Amino acid sequence: MEETLTFEDRTYVGLSFQLGNVPLLIVKAKKGYVACSYVSKDAAEKFGDIAAFVTGVKTFEDFFKAKIKTFTTWADDLGIREGMSVKKALELKLTPLLVINKIDRPDARIQEVLNEVYDLFIDLP
Repeated sequence: MEETLTFEDRTYVGLSFQLGNVPLLIVKAKKGYVACSYVSKDAAEKFGDIAAFVTGVKTFEDFFKAKIKTFTTWADDLGIREGMSVKKALELKLTPLLVINKIDRPDARIQEVLNEVYDLFIDLP
């Protein structure tokens, strides 16, 4: 079930689904998500997700009080750390970083790629 969650004057999308003895809980933030341990870190890594994970939560109230147990490489790159509160992880003001790879190649399209990226950023909500 999807629901709107308000936590300390900020709004998030919460997803909950009853699985076995405890629910699957996910809170979607602007740049990624925090999920209970039902969600696979390995799958999140494989798909390039910015994701952090908590354990031992049964409600969203528990969720917001929890500490981050593990996270993906991309979440690490953005400052998420083990032991960080979910609140702090969700509050991070993350700045996009653009890396254009293989610019040393003769067929590099550096300016064209930059223009395409700028167009994408302008279209973001």
